[in-house]
Amino acid sequence: MRNDSLVNRRLLTIQAFVVFVFVFLVSELIAGPLPGAYFSSKMRYLDLTPSLAVLPDPSCKLTIDDVARDERSEIFRSLAAEGNSLGFTKAAYWVRFSLEIEPPFDQSLLLQLDSPLTDNVTLYIPDGQGGFSRKVTGESYPFAQREFDFRTYLFSLPNHSGDTRTYYMRLQTEGSLQIPLSLWTQKAFIEHLDTVNITLGIYCGVMLLLVLGAVTAYSKIGDKLFLAYALYLISSLVLQLSLSGLVWKLPASG
Repeated sequence: MRNDSLVNRRLLTIQAFVVFVFVFLVSELIAGPLPGAYFSSKMRYLDLTPSLAVLPDPSCKLTIDDVARDERSEIFRSLAAEGNSLGFTKAAYWVRFSLEIEPPFDQSLLLQLDSPLTDNVTLYIPDGQGGFSRKVTGESYPFAQREFDFRTYLFSLPNHSGDTRTYYMRLQTEGSLQIPLSLWTQKAFIEHLDTVNITLGIYCGVMLLLVLGAVTAYSKIGDKLFLAYALYLISSLVLQLSLSGLVWKLPASG
């Protein structure tokens, strides 16, 4: 009886594996090409996640010429299928998306990578003639090197109204790699920034009031528990500001 039960369990495991492989292959066949990003004059914001494709580079040696070749295009996988958080990895990742801008379009477009702790970020901007210009930034570089004086990574994109162009971005970091990419009009981003700043200001104000209250209680009562609580609040505040990109890494000397 035990042998029969063991055989049945093995058969069920094999069947489940076969079903999984079949579903995976069918999903790959019916998935079709990755949809490109489309931005019109009526839009203010666009989440690029559904249009992003990623290519891991474990050797960290691929160049823009390598990944932009036609034979490499089929190796890219949909980010939506892979998941927006790629975890801790030593590999570099190439990100690709195609962008079509509806004419007429007379606004400035901003590309935002809302992951301030990424060490190395390189954006390759197509010039429409088969070449690319390059913008390099990241936490490993001086803050003054950023295109915009902002806590996350912002890039201004050329206005190629009526034309579809393919962008590439190379990412590499020692921490957890996330790829939250989005497009904004300049006006919409400024309005969004006001809301974010107010929220961060309220959070910092509440935390500082709690620290002040804990320090005051320690000075009145003398219980070290209040002092420990104040230090805990300060460390939590510094951590949150660091994760938000507001505690900037100082450039290395020399």
